[in-house]
Amino acid sequence: MADTDIVALAEAKKQLNIAADDTSQDDELQLYIEAVTEVVEQVVGPVAPRTVTEVHDGRTGPLVLRRPPVLSVTSVTEAGIVLTDGWSTAGGLLYRLGGRWAGGQGGVTVIYQAGRASTAAAIKLAAKELVMVNYRPQLGGDYSPFDTDSPDEGVPGEVRLGFFVPNRVRDLLAPHDQYAGIG
Repeated sequence: MADTDIVALAEAKKQLNIAADDTSQDDELQLYIEAVTEVVEQVVGPVAPRTVTEVHDGRTGPLVLRRPPVLSVTSVTEAGIVLTDGWSTAGGLLYRLGGRWAGGQGGVTVIYQAGRASTAAAIKLAAKELVMVNYRPQLGGDYSPFDTDSPDEGVPGEVRLGFFVPNRVRDLLAPHDQYAGIG
């Protein structure tokens, strides 16, 4: 399991009713888990905490950190000088207190922790269901992601990064959507 995977291999196997001691599909299933993590994070942003380093141009207003949610800012370097104070962060924005950021292209480097302190149950469940609906055809049988009772305008879901995302998964992720209300 990669440190950033939302679902552990054992959890995915349980969701798919694959015996814990059956390792014949572990490598392929792990690829699905990693891909599902990318799909979910496309909607909700980073889930497992990770270090992000970004370079920003200097400006008057706040810098927009690109991988919300932001857990904490580790360091801010402006024009080659590490700042120990004079900045604050809120809502994925980094503010320069009492002035403006040093001008110039690439003048500010920010290192921060992105992700969540804990994974919401709805995000975990959405990831498990996404693994299940996309991996089940590998198990044989007559499984189709389009077999659904969803009344959502007769459309069972959408495709993101090559994965079918059922409306139920979209509904589970909606409260955590990092881009809700934008656009």
